[in-house]
Amino acid sequence: LGLVGSEMCIRDRNKEFTRCLGGPSRVHASCTLRQTLGHLLLEVEGSPLDSMSQFQSVLTVRKRLYPKGDHPDIARSMNNVAATLGALGKHQQALKMQEDALAI
Repeated sequence: LGLVGSEMCIRDRNKEFTRCLGGPSRVHASCTLRQTLGHLLLEVEGSPLDSMSQFQSVLTVRKRLYPKGDHPDIARSMNNVAATLGALGKHQQALKMQEDALAI
């Protein structure tokens, strides 16, 4: 399929989730799909800059969903950002982000 085919498949699924689900479930489904796209961009395409925008977006949404900041989904999102920072050679920032995620 390649990235274009994978991205089209993900977009189709996002439309399906949006049509079927409402309210917070739609937000969770969107986060899951963006996270999946981020992993594809990082691991399959080797595009850490593109994956970073996906992971950062999910982290921002999850921090709004869980304002106390102590939800496991926030920790997972932080770990994704940390992995991408590591792929970009920003090891100190990655380490700090991983430590913060582990503290949750």
